[in-house]
Amino acid sequence: PNLGELAKARDIYRKAIAMLKPVAARSPENQAARVYLALSQAMLGRSLEFSGNSPDGHKLLEQAARESTLLSLKWPHDFAVQFGVTIIWYWWARSLATGSGFFVTAAGSTPALAAAHEAAKYGEAALAMKPHDLEALRALASDYGFRGYVTATTDIPAATAFFRQALEVLDGIPQVERSSASARQARANALLALGKNLGHLGQHPEAIKNLEEAHQILDALATLDALNTQAQLELVVATSSLADIEEQAGANGRALA
Repeated sequence: PNLGELAKARDIYRKAIAMLKPVAARSPENQAARVYLALSQAMLGRSLEFSGNSPDGHKLLEQAARESTLLSLKWPHDFAVQFGVTIIWYWWARSLATGSGFFVTAAGSTPALAAAHEAAKYGEAALAMKPHDLEALRALASDYGFRGYVTATTDIPAATAFFRQALEVLDGIPQVERSSASARQARANALLALGKNLGHLGQHPEAIKNLEEAHQILDALATLDALNTQAQLELVVATSSLADIEEQAGANGRALA
């Protein structure tokens, strides 16, 4: 429980950490205990940052990232380890990018991009072992998208390549899984990011094409579950973004006429 129940989620993470710490200390070869301990620390750190306790959350994420690097070196050929390390480094990168707030800023862009690069390295290692794993593909696509958002704080044109890479990664999802809600959500997010980026660059036809597809996917997902407030919110964002770009394209067309 995390969405809407942050206090309960933090209690669960703290209990998990309290249980796993002595096990990992007693048995350094216990892979599962060490991986789940690092993940629990990262999730607690993420939750604390989300609720406004940035210093403690940041510290926990840093500790988890440091420990996860050791895990990756100790078990380099284990998919679960490399995938777990990917997730931890992704959230550490987000922490670096947002600083003490909630939004990505240019201030932390350099360390955040370096951390995101590390996350991608572990993600690619995981995919080398399971090339068509849906969750690993989604994680790597999220990392590329995040790198795009961070890059865009200082260089919007340079961000485009990262947003395109996110979509290319998702093209690796097996056909049989592409209709799943999680795969469709990931594609919509990538399309939305690329569409908004292209819109900022004045590349309106391609921007509109991407945003229309994102809107169609999100509309279908929101229709499936009318009580899913996250899906409804994302649909609003997609609708607004599409309307903005269409208005810009129309204004440019009228100016050229």
